[in-house]
Amino acid sequence: MDGTGSSDPDSDPLTSYTWTGLFVEGGGTVTGATPTVTLIGCQPAYVITLVVNDGQVDSEPDTVTISVVDTTPPEISCPGDTTIVGPDGVPVDDERIQTFLDGASATDNCDPDPTITHNAPDVFPPGDTVVTFTATDASGNSSTCQSTVRIVDTEGNLCIIPSIINREGRLQQILAVIRFPEGTTVEDIDIDQPLILYPGDSPHGIEAISQRIVTWYSFGILRVSVFACFSKDEVTADVTDGPVEIMVIGRFDDSADGEYFYGFDNVWIISWNW
Repeated sequence: MDGTGSSDPDSDPLTSYTWTGLFVEGGGTVTGATPTVTLIGCQPAYVITLVVNDGQVDSEPDTVTISVVDTTPPEISCPGDTTIVGPDGVPVDDERIQTFLDGASATDNCDPDPTITHNAPDVFPPGDTVVTFTATDASGNSSTCQSTVRIVDTEGNLCIIPSIINREGRLQQILAVIRFPEGTTVEDIDIDQPLILYPGDSPHGIEAISQRIVTWYSFGILRVSVFACFSKDEVTADVTDGPVEIMVIGRFDDSADGEYFYGFDNVWIISWNW
């Protein structure tokens, strides 16, 4: 603030400058000819009053109006990537999708409740869909972030070996076997893409260390399985002891729409020195 343009008709020197307004310093009252103040909140306009004194009498108050323009966009936080099982795609009103969409949040320096929108489709098809979230404040400033929804649509018979995973045991890896339904061929599976394991409620997918396709005949029918090894330490890092549902997913080969296969199994995680 600058009150040095003030003067006294009798040419008496001014002995005090008193400023009042919606600012932090002094609880809204400061003195001095050129004080610096910090405005409170995000008002579109602030009226600040100055009264000067010549040692005998106060002047009439004078005011200055400060207009504030908000140019700072909100800070937006996206939900984590998610994987959902849906054989023919998952509609946007599915409870699991709604939980994902509701996971976006935003804060703003002025607007206490920025508007959050997204470009989610009416139906999430098999494969990966990137959803863009946009937060917009009352001044029209906006920011975006993105998260991915993965829809897997073909179920295989998953078996985790061992079925009891001991954190303290010497075993460094666990084996996951996905047996595919009749009609699946070796050519269907993209073995060059690592299978991903999701342990329990952990949001972190774990890539297979190694994997291979195995075929065998059952009652004269050729069957196909994928064997994949995962790091035991990674699998158990974010889960507690007790029963854990594990999901392993992979991708079919030459699939233009990004179709995936998956399998579920229940295992026990224990902390026990043999």
